[in-house]
Amino acid sequence: MGIVKRQSIKYSLVTFVGVAIGAVNMLLVYPLAFMTDHIGAFQLIIASAFVILPFISFGTSGVAIRFFSRFQNSTDNRGLLTLLLGVWVLGFLGFVGVYAIGGDSIVNSTLKGGRDLSVYIDLMLPILFFTGTSKILTSYISNYHRITFPAIFNNLLLKIAQPLLAIGYLVGLISFYAFLVGVGLAYALVSVLLFAYLHQIQPGGLSFDRVRISPVVQREMGSFVAYGVVGSISTILILKVDILMVGWLSTLSAAGIYSVVAIISEVLDTPRKAIESITNPIVSSHLKTDNMDELEQLYRSSSLHLILAGMGLFLLISLNIDYLFALMPDGERFVPGKWVVVVLMLGTLYDLFTSINSAIIIYSRYYRWNFYATISFAILVVVSNYFFIGWLGLIGAAWATVLAKVVFNTSKSIYVWMKFRIHFLSPKLGMTIGLGVLIYFAFLNIAFPLPPFWAICIQSLLIVLIYGGTVFALRISDDVNDSITAALKKIVGRA
Repeated sequence: MGIVKRQSIKYSLVTFVGVAIGAVNMLLVYPLAFMTDHIGAFQLIIASAFVILPFISFGTSGVAIRFFSRFQNSTDNRGLLTLLLGVWVLGFLGFVGVYAIGGDSIVNSTLKGGRDLSVYIDLMLPILFFTGTSKILTSYISNYHRITFPAIFNNLLLKIAQPLLAIGYLVGLISFYAFLVGVGLAYALVSVLLFAYLHQIQPGGLSFDRVRISPVVQREMGSFVAYGVVGSISTILILKVDILMVGWLSTLSAAGIYSVVAIISEVLDTPRKAIESITNPIVSSHLKTDNMDELEQLYRSSSLHLILAGMGLFLLISLNIDYLFALMPDGERFVPGKWVVVVLMLGTLYDLFTSINSAIIIYSRYYRWNFYATISFAILVVVSNYFFIGWLGLIGAAWATVLAKVVFNTSKSIYVWMKFRIHFLSPKLGMTIGLGVLIYFAFLNIAFPLPPFWAICIQSLLIVLIYGGTVFALRISDDVNDSITAALKKIVGRA
């Protein structure tokens, strides 16, 4: 467990730094370097690659983890890495063939900004290929309990390379087309580094054995891939469809605005990712031992602590949003996205509110229900975005996402109650939400006559003191109180 714990801590640190760099890129570097239509083109190309990927990768990254142990030290099953990369290359080449026949016509017919995007859309192909290759290698490497260096390559390297290229465009060293070529080369470099790292850690070095698979494993793989591909497609659609449909139904400029403001709301999702990495194995253990009392306690505790963190972030971001736009280069361009940020964060808050319901279903014998529910959710997201964007524009995409999240998470929570008779609700959860609502409306119309940076600092300090102090005084969470008390004792002891 020692290496797993160390790798998890390092991975969390890398992820946090990556989120910070990504936020700086989207809020400061890209608005300074590019017009909104260029930001929209760049983000649509990336999003298109991620949406196409699960259709042509056939669940290879999941197979890399699920079946790795079946190929280790086995005479009947060999050549897993060869199989994975071979399937991926064939899938990619098949897509290239289809794309060569009608790619440009599809872009021009589906995007209002299609003729602007068609100049650059071919550069999606190398990004798609190396993204798929990197995902397979990252999953395969994780079987050796090594996740930190792949995270550095996938998160930090790309997020450092892209702003450097953007600065090159800003000062006139490269064109926008060259910027996108550079992004593709950065993705290629990630794949090369992952191959090199795998060669270093894999016993005997990197090798491509001849594929040999027993009939039993073939059948298991077929079933796993059938569920995994559709589930992956649905998940990616859920994550990326809003920005894609803004581009399809509006303009590249609108997609650029939406992608920049959406990154602000994504900060709110950070607590969920951290909690899931900790609780998923515990959920699985409780389900295996049928320990429903402990599972319900974990369910409620996770919901409470997710809302405590999420509500604090919501207050800090939503109440400082005007000052944040004032700090951004040419920030008035993004002011139309102000309420998009707030609405998207409401959807994320509901995600946090309903806690670990997905994990409870996925790790139970009812996992197939989540498969069908995810497909239904993806369809709802697409349909609601289509109508809401046409009706309300940018804010329509945000409301469509919130509607789908509320329906999806409510249905999962009801299903968990029906099958396990456990829920996440508690009086302290209601206290936290009520406190957040009171503070939000108390600060909503307060304007500080200060430069934006200092206004953010003063208002954030007040929010933290009032929100955190009230949470501490009401003892909403014993864990939070114990952590604060321990931290204060250390500070006093050093003074």
